Amino acid sequence: VVGGGLQVYGVGPGTTNIRASFQTFSIRPTIINVESCTLSTIVVTPNQHNFSATGQTRQFTATGNYISSTGGSTASCPSTVNLTNSAVWTSQNNNIFTVNDEGGNKGLATAGNTVGSAEIRASLSGITGFSTIN
Repeated sequence: VVGGGLQVYGVGPGTTNIRASFQTFSIRPTIINVESCTLSTIVVTPNQHNFSATGQTRQFTATGNYISSTGGSTASCPSTVNLTNSAVWTSQNNNIFTVNDEGGNKGLATAGNTVGSAEIRASLSGITGFSTIN
């Protein structure tokens, strides 16, 4: 419980009871259930991009979509989470473009010197999303 006792954050799946009290006053316990959430898809945006010159750059973002892995309500799972800095970024063809997978510019693609089409990929926990770069 944080924020002066106004918010509760789960640190793992499970069920617990929370009771509020002040001096001699106490209220009935409340049951809190924290669902286990699983990454289901990753969406890379923009979903397509065309480079016009060697060395041109474009920042891509990875957004994760989560579902409940315990069969409960998905209301306790975040619907989307920005995964740009936690995903592993790769280029299908480093001659067409490279993508930064380190530091503060993760997901930054830079056009190479070869004309063509290739995928930029963001992966996390065995899930991969992609976008096409021309």
